[in-house]
Amino acid sequence: MTTPAASGPDTPALTLPEELILLTLDPGSGKPLCAAAALADGAAGAALAELELQGRIREERGRVQVVNPLAPADPRLAAWSPRWAWPPG
Repeated sequence: MTTPAASGPDTPALTLPEELILLTLDPGSGKPLCAAAALADGAAGAALAELELQGRIREERGRVQVVNPLAPADPRLAAWSPRWAWPPG
């Protein structure tokens, strides 16, 4: 039996990549419902979407441009971000 995740004002919100990964898992077995490569590609796209929603990157002429080069506060999201945009922590 699993316990529901804690929720409240002190609980951090899930990032888009985390939500995507949770949605792709079989609730009974915990195994992914899709191929690992598809999950990795989807999580990478979700990370880019999260960074765009935060105003840190934008798409221009088919290329990603860094708008705000500071590392995201969320260390998990910072790990998905381009390492050339700031010194890795």
